[in-house]
Amino acid sequence: MKKNFLLGCALSSGIIFSACSSTPPEVKVVQANNLAHLQGKVWIVSQIGSQPITYAQNAQTANIEFSPTEARFSGSDSCNRIMGSYQADNLNNISLGQVASTQMACLSNNGQIEQAYQQALQHVAKYTVNHQQLVLLDAEGNALVTFISPIQPR
Repeated sequence: MKKNFLLGCALSSGIIFSACSSTPPEVKVVQANNLAHLQGKVWIVSQIGSQPITYAQNAQTANIEFSPTEARFSGSDSCNRIMGSYQADNLNNISLGQVASTQMACLSNNGQIEQAYQQALQHVAKYTVNHQQLVLLDAEGNALVTFISPIQPR
């Protein structure tokens, strides 16, 4: 009787511990898909912090694109080209290297967008991708920049 009880306890413990220590396969697939959805498409800035961004007709958009093969990002701050390196993983962690930019004189009134966008990029630590929306977050999980993409993820 004691042997059966001990055997039952050992099997139950093994099942419980194995269930707690592994990530379900569907979670791993979602995380891998998030990284794939982040890369290889142009993301257009729709909000910086809590401030929605609107563009005049035919205005250049602030945007970003992450290249999976080169581990580099590039885009625009709505006036100047921006570029740099990045590292991202399947756990939604991302770090951007120093942002380099061209120094063109722009006549638009988007100066506030340019400065706020480049400042926000300096503090990025995490990302989330949900369908056509990308959000870059700081280490505490606060939304820094929200993007949209007209291209549906595959």
